[in-house]
Amino acid sequence: MIHQGNSLVPCIKLDWPKDKPLLSSLHFHNVELAFYNLNSLEDFYDKEVYLHLNITIKALRLPIIKDLNELIKLLHIALEIARGCDIAILVMDAWWASHKKHEEIIKELLSLSDMLLSEGVSLSWNVSNELDASHVIFLSEESSGAYTLSVDVCRLPNGEEELFQILINYGRLVRVIHMSNRDISANLYGLPIFDIRGSLDYGSILRFLKEMDVDSLLILDYSDEYKTLYIQDLEKIEDYLLSPIV
Repeated sequence: MIHQGNSLVPCIKLDWPKDKPLLSSLHFHNVELAFYNLNSLEDFYDKEVYLHLNITIKALRLPIIKDLNELIKLLHIALEIARGCDIAILVMDAWWASHKKHEEIIKELLSLSDMLLSEGVSLSWNVSNELDASHVIFLSEESSGAYTLSVDVCRLPNGEEELFQILINYGRLVRVIHMSNRDISANLYGLPIFDIRGSLDYGSILRFLKEMDVDSLLILDYSDEYKTLYIQDLEKIEDYLLSPIV
């Protein structure tokens, strides 16, 4: 396995280049930097932007690439950035986990394991249900930890109960937890985790994570209109994690 130790690291998700104006207010905070197309990642790399930011990049969220050759190209660029910024985690949505040919795709992905392992970096596949999580876990175990698991809490159909089950079954391989809230009708997503409209109980989620001693990035992933609340919610999480378990 690549990753060792047990810790919860609060972070915020920023979209590049859209969220560049927010950087001035986020000095030295931990960030998952998200790219939604290959061109933006290439531009970020070619101009060496990553060497001049005043944030700590803990993870790169990569665009979905389904072609194997294009994925190799993407990973080469991402790993160069990871090397320059001491990043250990890449993230991508697990588009293949529900695919009818997921077993064939897993074989292709396993062929890239050594590329990740040689750099000490894991690619964490983001899922929104327990069945997809089980497919990622199979890939992770077959790859000696080159691939790990990321969970999007807001998108889990059964909310915190499904998260708890994933953590009980697969917690040792969960490296990223994306956190936001949704309303009770599941029409509004990306709400702040402590929003009064939220149907997910983040008090119980944080308590469970702390008691489980999970080793993961906790990434606030809010809709654009709520990103101004990142810092205050990040501070609440940090205060809670530093407090003794009662």
